[in-house]
Amino acid sequence: PIGYAFILSFIPYGYVIYFAFALNIVCAGLFAGCLSVFFFTMKRSVWGVIPVFIVTVFYPLIFHYANAVSPDIGTAAFSLGGTYLLWKVEFRDNSTNHQTRDDFLAGLLFGLSALFRSHGIISAVAILFSYSVVMCVRRLWSRKTIVITLVLTFLIQIGVNLISGH
Repeated sequence: PIGYAFILSFIPYGYVIYFAFALNIVCAGLFAGCLSVFFFTMKRSVWGVIPVFIVTVFYPLIFHYANAVSPDIGTAAFSLGGTYLLWKVEFRDNSTNHQTRDDFLAGLLFGLSALFRSHGIISAVAILFSYSVVMCVRRLWSRKTIVITLVLTFLIQIGVNLISGH
């Protein structure tokens, strides 16, 4: 996948390792923030978010992936952000209107997770499939912007593979 390598290609050679660590810390922060906001949206309690945030920050695997030069935490953060935007409206009371902006961003985040790691596309398809099972296929079809944006974002990877001969 080209996402992580593409971002690091713009950094001068001597600073790549430092920038990679910084990028992973930012992605870990995005992951912790998305998880906290997701939990707050479900429970509507600030006091419930604080332990979730603390556990997320000090959980050994998240700490490891935040401090290792690897795109795994970026994939997790983008997948969680897309999942939050996918389910955000369902957790609100008396709200069934989905915003096209949220659908576009959810598809973009799912696509970015696939550009960071190959298993991100499998995770995105599984999340969208589970949403269609729980909420009915018609509900997902009304939000087809997510699927279209995901496919368009992942076409970047397919194009690079075709051009490079992989």
